[in-house]
Amino acid sequence: MTTSVQTLEEQIVVLAKELQKENKKSETYNLPFYDGLVHKKGNKYFKSISPITLQRNSFERAVGDIFRTYFLQKDSLGRYVLYDHDEANRGNMIIVPTNDFVDCFGNYIEAWKPLQMNGNTLIILLTQILNGLVPLPKNCTFDKGRLVPQPNSSLKYEIVLVANNDEYQRIYYTIDNSSASKSKPDNYTSVLGGYGLLDVMTGESDLVKWVQTGMDRVISLIDNEIVPKKVECMAGAVKPYLESIKNVHPDTTYIVQDSKNWNAVFRALCIDMTEYTRRNVKYQYRYTQFLTQLKEQIVEILDSNVEDYWQKRLFPSTRKSNGDSLIDWGGDKDIYKWVRHGEASVFKLQFKPIDWINWELFSLTNNAGDSIKEHQIYVKGGSDILSGDQRTENMYKELNFLRLVFLHAMHEGIDKRISIEDLIDWASDFDFNGNKFPKDCYTTQVSHLIQLGSIRTKGRCLALRQVLKNYIYS
Repeated sequence: MTTSVQTLEEQIVVLAKELQKENKKSETYNLPFYDGLVHKKGNKYFKSISPITLQRNSFERAVGDIFRTYFLQKDSLGRYVLYDHDEANRGNMIIVPTNDFVDCFGNYIEAWKPLQMNGNTLIILLTQILNGLVPLPKNCTFDKGRLVPQPNSSLKYEIVLVANNDEYQRIYYTIDNSSASKSKPDNYTSVLGGYGLLDVMTGESDLVKWVQTGMDRVISLIDNEIVPKKVECMAGAVKPYLESIKNVHPDTTYIVQDSKNWNAVFRALCIDMTEYTRRNVKYQYRYTQFLTQLKEQIVEILDSNVEDYWQKRLFPSTRKSNGDSLIDWGGDKDIYKWVRHGEASVFKLQFKPIDWINWELFSLTNNAGDSIKEHQIYVKGGSDILSGDQRTENMYKELNFLRLVFLHAMHEGIDKRISIEDLIDWASDFDFNGNKFPKDCYTTQVSHLIQLGSIRTKGRCLALRQVLKNYIYS
């Protein structure tokens, strides 16, 4: 190693330029761990070399993907493997661009600035351990020094020269194998990191927490297209929705956190609501009121039994106004009986928009020995999403219905009570920027609600999902 320069980054640049003079593309070197790959400021350790812009969230993955998976493996004698110097010396890589170029996120990649390609998450984990951030197994008896490299340790790194973005991406997929083995949620964090919305080394982000992970299916629902797995392709699919992702209201967390199996649908709804009010500023105040009341009611539901909540809401001892939500029902004013009655139907509900959201969000489930008519009393049909060919249509059925409820609330007011028939009549007369609500979606039978989720691409009218997407995002 050259010792006449101060920092490891400067040393790597010297080595890289020597490789270029010798017409070599790569070479392996031993790089110091302490005061090299990591450095100390005050009482904390930090990683020295910045990761590539395609890097997934190393901070979130370090403990689960490496510490628990590898460090806490046990050998044949039942002993923890812990830090293994030989394993740590395999596959590490730092790339050095020999020219300036622009990556798939639009970032300017500077020539002769080293970027860590492979081994980034291991170094992040080791800094976390050194900084006391990793929870250790209870009653552990091993020497904690066995969790990190010894003083004066060095790690074997391949330094590789890349000339342009094509080489940059190609070598990433060669050594990382993302397209085959890494998950879409992991690659989504690469996209956020690449666009500067997530620090993949610290896990820090100004985004609302629920949009930081697992948004690939959500974007697919909104976009009506499958989100690609490769990071640079996913970046293109996510880019049109970045402003909505950045501007999601924190109170939407209350919706998402209780959405269970329908999580992707309710996340998509929250992105839709954000985008619509972002583009249509005149509805922002009404939207804030809508979320505030929705949050208050969700908190109330969580503090009570769900059936008790709807008993009080739908069959109050004293009705406050003719605009309150209600059930068109001539039987006993008892929610327990209605949800189990053979004539119970979602078409009997006359709800304010917020109640429609919560009704679909907090499903009463038909447990063993019970007789709740969940497939009759919810637009989504019940607590679970159907499998097989109908899964996508069921997700769109629910999403499209909730989209219409929200749009009605913004245009007609958040306190106006509506039935499904009222909503469909309203939508049939509404101008969706030149598109019309598909007339053949109109129905008064629960079994026909699936038509709301049509994914057809041909016919005399557009599928509702396309009508609503075009309207909300234009």
